[in-house]
Amino acid sequence: MGAASLWSAAFFRSSTLEILPFLTGLKEIVVTVAAAIGAFVAVRGLTTWKAQLSGKAEYEVAVKFLRAVTNCATPSELFEIHS
Repeated sequence: MGAASLWSAAFFRSSTLEILPFLTGLKEIVVTVAAAIGAFVAVRGLTTWKAQLSGKAEYEVAVKFLRAVTNCATPSELFEIHS
């Protein structure tokens, strides 16, 4: 091995050692951002799901009410009191 190849090997080895802390820090930042995005997406999804369930329940009540109204023979039956 010549002097130039020894020098270049030592230079790249020292450069690699100097960049490792930077890459480690960068990895931590990327993992943190990914976790934050995941949490945001999860909260957004749960909020949407809750709204969907609420809307579905309201719709089902409305359908039951409409069926009850349409099954009455006369409009006066709507206001009759059953004991």
